[in-house]
Amino acid sequence: MAKVKLPISLQRFTEGMGELQIDAATIAELLKKMIQNYPQLKGKLVDEKGNTGEFIRLYVNEEDIELLGGKSTFLGDQDTVSIITPLAGG
Repeated sequence: MAKVKLPISLQRFTEGMGELQIDAATIAELLKKMIQNYPQLKGKLVDEKGNTGEFIRLYVNEEDIELLGGKSTFLGDQDTVSIITPLAGG
C-alpha cells in the first residue's frame, strides 16, 4: 500500500486524516480509489474529465509525477505520494 500525504486544505474531505494508506498500482488507480472512498475530493483533485486540477501537484517519493510517468506512474508498497495544493494569501 502506498502512503498518501494530504495537505491541511484537503483533510476536511477525509474526516480530518492527513495520511491515508491506499492499495493502488498507479497514480490513476490511487486517485480513483481516493475519490471512491472520499467523494468530496472529486472536484478538488480532478476535473470532470478526470485530469488532475491545474494547481494540484503530485509527488512520488519527492519526485514530480510529470517527470516520471504522469498518472501512469507505478506505485510500490513503500512509496509515499504527496499531494500539494496552492497556498492563498496576500
